[in-house]
Amino acid sequence: MKCLALFLVMVICLCWPGSARSEQSGSVNLLRNTTFQRQTNKGLPDYWDLHHAAAATFKDLYDLYGIDETAISPIPETRVLKVTNPEQDFPYLMLWATSFDSPLPGGEYTFSVYLRADRKGALCAATNGGDAGHSVPFRLSTEWKRFSATFRTDGPGSGVQPVLYFKSKGSYYVVAPQLERGASASPFQSEMNEESREAAMADKALSDERTLRALTQNSPKNSSPLTPIFEYDYYTDDSSARLFVTSNHRRTLSLRVSCGSPGGRPSDVGSFTLKPGSETTIDVPLLEVPEGDFECTIKAFDGIALTATAVVKSQKRTPGASEVRVNQHRRFISINKQPFRIIGIATNFRPPDWYFKDLADHGFNTIFFDGPLAVSAYDMAATKTFLDRAARYGLKVVAGLPLAGDKPSDWQSRLSDFSRFVSIFKNHPAILCWWAYDEPYGTWKASELSEVYQTVKAADPYHLVLGNWCDIPKAGKEPFGTLASTDIYSHDYYAFTFLGHTLYGFGNENFYVSQTAHMKDKLSHVFIQLYGGINAWREPTGDELNFMTVLALMNGSMTTYWDTKSNCSETWNRIGLINNNTRALSAALFLDPAAREIRGVTIQGNFLYSLWQKGTTCYAILLHMKNSSEPLSLDVSGFAGKADARVAMFQGSGPGRLVKGSITDSFGPYEAKVYTFDRS
Repeated sequence: MKCLALFLVMVICLCWPGSARSEQSGSVNLLRNTTFQRQTNKGLPDYWDLHHAAAATFKDLYDLYGIDETAISPIPETRVLKVTNPEQDFPYLMLWATSFDSPLPGGEYTFSVYLRADRKGALCAATNGGDAGHSVPFRLSTEWKRFSATFRTDGPGSGVQPVLYFKSKGSYYVVAPQLERGASASPFQSEMNEESREAAMADKALSDERTLRALTQNSPKNSSPLTPIFEYDYYTDDSSARLFVTSNHRRTLSLRVSCGSPGGRPSDVGSFTLKPGSETTIDVPLLEVPEGDFECTIKAFDGIALTATAVVKSQKRTPGASEVRVNQHRRFISINKQPFRIIGIATNFRPPDWYFKDLADHGFNTIFFDGPLAVSAYDMAATKTFLDRAARYGLKVVAGLPLAGDKPSDWQSRLSDFSRFVSIFKNHPAILCWWAYDEPYGTWKASELSEVYQTVKAADPYHLVLGNWCDIPKAGKEPFGTLASTDIYSHDYYAFTFLGHTLYGFGNENFYVSQTAHMKDKLSHVFIQLYGGINAWREPTGDELNFMTVLALMNGSMTTYWDTKSNCSETWNRIGLINNNTRALSAALFLDPAAREIRGVTIQGNFLYSLWQKGTTCYAILLHMKNSSEPLSLDVSGFAGKADARVAMFQGSGPGRLVKGSITDSFGPYEAKVYTFDRS
């Protein structure tokens, strides 16, 4: 199950630890930002949000939800939140209070709130998000009235999390929500003091930032004398397989290469020279190679002494109608020999046609779909409609999800059903990848996850299989189970959810995943938080999303936003710009065989940077780590070769220029820029 609990409606309620209690008389308001004054994203109150099903249903959502600056509140120093339901029977228009950080003690809790509507008789309901069976209906008028509902919890197993459902067509106005212990509502008072919580968050962010700085200065080093890798994970009608061999040795090596089927008699491919720190390319003929596994043995000699022996494997298959492969050398996807990099967004709903067009217009090329199940069987008709709509707008689909979280007792039956589902849709032009499992927990065995992978691959050997984790070990350590059970090492880390999560923590986990994926010849991918509410105290801002996306790209990871789309108009528009920048940078560097990284992610002061070269042109990718403005001076004279090299802005804006061998400019909060300069 996702750390977001797959965005399903009901979650276990948690509460805030260590917060100073109000000194006012009466009960304590346990909720946060109940005045709606705090709006990190314009118009959206922190610690509250709509269920994102609305964003995948209402095209004009940004006219339907947000702080109404013209409305007059009945409570001083509070703002009015307006929610409009344009449909009579839409079941998911609901406002969530963010869940808490630690369990509430058992007992009775009363939720109260001031409500009115634009029409008499509008129906609203208060529901306990921790107890799906308890709902209290309210009939509203056009005048302000305070409503209340009392819920009981027996403790951590059944929480209390207020949710307001807006069930009738019309506009609703919300003011001064309150949650308190006891069976009745006391006069409204603003929330508890947040200073201790914010201090704890700041301390954790500082600790994670220190870790990120250390990681960029101590990247894992390859200790093997040579590193061989085939360009692709499998081959079909290719005349040859390109084999790349990289030297990690201090002296020139002589290579002898032989290839053939495992256990068979190998054929000599030739002898090659490999200089220290360099890479050589070897084309292995495939026309006479039979279908099935094949391998190459590389023997490296330092003079006459055998220094190292390496074996690298691949596979030859019958050509398929659509061939999706992993470019293991450059770490991207190849679709029918065309390079591709996931720029994704997820949904577990079945959105209308306009939604797919909206995604394409905002620069997405992939949509993760984890909602084909209808109760206990796959909804084939709905899945085909989804895939057809995606294909209409040029979107690829990652489809799943049969297995999530702890191992269910009927996992093999679920896997069998999913395998049949895969067999039915594997030739649909929109299919990119099968999402086989998510966040596997301790009852799984590595052999069972491998069985999941092999079963899906047997049903469709020409598309990728993805497994996703959330508990990430250090770089070089495989996650729970085995990476042999996935083509893509995916992880999720939502920076504005749990108390221990931070923006820099996202960078740390992504660094671990991307480094491990590289060592294991896997692609890497990360889910980036886009939602608010549920267990998130707010959506990330456009600046924060830009930071996470660019950092992931610099680490070599593909990215997908979870979940659906932003509830904030400004953030959603900013995502379009971020995606367009990702597309342009991918085309120029990440997907271009002529480009190569000449310096991996490095830190200088409050800036992360990496350097690439294509021909005689260098690219400098810069990312500011702070939520502030700051000048930059980055010495690139050693790469430019001259102090008067011409510098140009590839992405971003500003007066960036090369002065005495240094790029000088000014950066805003979490800003990213890409420069080019000539290398002599």
